[in-house]
Amino acid sequence: GATQTGIRFAQRHGFDYVITMDADGQHPPEWVPQLVRAIEAESSNVIIGACTSRGSRSRRVAWFLLRHLSGVWIDDLTSGFRIYDRKAIQLLSGWRANYLDYQDVGVLALLISKGLTVSDIQVPMLPRTNGASKIFRSWIVVAYYMLHTAVLSLSKRNMLGLSGAFSGKGRST
Repeated sequence: GATQTGIRFAQRHGFDYVITMDADGQHPPEWVPQLVRAIEAESSNVIIGACTSRGSRSRRVAWFLLRHLSGVWIDDLTSGFRIYDRKAIQLLSGWRANYLDYQDVGVLALLISKGLTVSDIQVPMLPRTNGASKIFRSWIVVAYYMLHTAVLSLSKRNMLGLSGAFSGKGRST
C-alpha cells in the first residue's frame, strides 16, 4: 500500500525519520516538531502521538482488549500519528512487514518483537474532517479487528520468524 511505498522510499533515500498521520484531519501537523523532539530525547525507535481523551467508553474497552491480545502496552494503539526512526524504517521496508498490511497493532508488535522501542506522547486530536474510523465505526468491525490482531499475534510469529509472545513492559518497550 501507500504507507509501505512511502517507507521504502524513505529507506532508499536515507531519511532519518518517517512521520505518518491519518487522512481524516485529526492529527494537527503543528505537533510534528514535538514528535521529532520526543524521538530524539527519549531514544525510542517509534513515538506515537496518543490521545486517550478521545476514547469513548467503548473505545477504551477495545483498547484494553487489544493490549491484552497483542501484548503491546501503549495507551493509544490505533493512533496513526507516529514517527519512525531509521531502524524502524529499515524493518518496516522489509519483507516481514508485507504480511501485516500495515495493521496498526501488528506493526507495533513486529517492531517490539525485534527489540525496537515504542513510546507515546500525549497530543491533541482535532474533530474528524473526513470519513469515519475504520476500526471503531461498529462493534462488529471492532470484533473483526481484534480477531485479526489475535490471529496476527498468534500465527504470524512463526511466519515472520518471531520468537516468543509479543510483549511490552510498561508504556515504553
